[in-house]
Amino acid sequence: MSTIDQLMRIVTDTQIALNKGWRGAAVFMDLSSAFDTVWHEGLLYKLYAMNFPTTIIRWVTNFLTDRTTKIRSGETFSEEINIKRGVPQGAALSPILDLC
Repeated sequence: MSTIDQLMRIVTDTQIALNKGWRGAAVFMDLSSAFDTVWHEGLLYKLYAMNFPTTIIRWVTNFLTDRTTKIRSGETFSEEINIKRGVPQGAALSPILDLC
């Protein structure tokens, strides 16, 4: 479902509830930068604590380590920067790791 679909659902459900005389509350969270804040060492610690198999923990470690990026300004690129936190956006595994 799209964001617009979800907003329409909230509006519709709210209208129905108000028509019935119900009261309610809503909490909205902005998770737009959530993938950028995943602490690698903390994530790996949680995987160990939850008794994940060692092979999976090694795979996740390899997935997260030795990642670099560059910043582009116009046609100029910065030096490589080591990424010490966050998970790659667009990778299928990233939302799962973000939830851990």
